[in-house]
Formats: sequence, structure tokens, C-alpha cells
Amino acid sequence: MDDWRSKPRTGKSQVTPWLQQIQARIDMGATMKQAYDELMSNESISLGYRQFVRYVHTLTSNTQ
Repeated sequence: MDDWRSKPRTGKSQVTPWLQQIQARIDMGATMKQAYDELMSNESISLGYRQFVRYVHTLTSNTQ
């Protein structure tokens, strides 16, 4: 089994550049899943949905 600490942690660095776009889509009524699916289809991010939600929630709650 791989050591989880040896894997690169890139989630926050993948979400941060897209945070304004994600927030704008959510403000327009899109769901978090729709924002995630759009970024995944454009190959802009490569993290899992749960990690995406965790980072978006954390980063947007800090800006309010």
C-alpha cells in the first residue's frame, strides 16, 4: 500500500486559480457539482469531487 504522505498535495493549488469562476457560477445558481463537472470536462482540474467541495467551501468561507 502506498504511503499517503508521499503523494503530492495539489488540491488547493488546482482550485485557487478557478475560485472566482466557481464562485460566480454558484452565485448564478449552479450547483457545486455542475461547477466541478465543467472544470473536469475542460481538464482544468484533476482532483476528486469531495476534495473539490472541501477546498471550495474552505476558500469561500475565508473570503466572506
